[in-house]
Amino acid sequence: MSDSIDRAQAMTELQMNAKRLTLAYEAHGEGRVEYSDIIIRLSDALDVLRGLPSAQPERKTGRWNKYYRMHSGDTFVCDKCGGCFVVLQGSEHMDFCPNCGADMRGGK
Repeated sequence: MSDSIDRAQAMTELQMNAKRLTLAYEAHGEGRVEYSDIIIRLSDALDVLRGLPSAQPERKTGRWNKYYRMHSGDTFVCDKCGGCFVVLQGSEHMDFCPNCGADMRGGK
């Protein structure tokens, strides 16, 4: 299973670690530390995080197209995946296609 993280929070944590390491090196008499191997690696990790694509999938939107009427209800077809679903008389339309997950609140 995939684990999503907050990009901004991860970048903040890396920047804070770089600052902590810099302060620790300078406090121990290492002099000014700008190009330490660890600092450069943290900077590289920040560059990688900035370049990664978003883990948030793009939400599909669709419409229910009425296919035919039956005595017990109406059959609707998802215009994104072609899935057919019967909506019984007196019940409400589904907001999302259970087959492909498209958001159907835009139209019926």
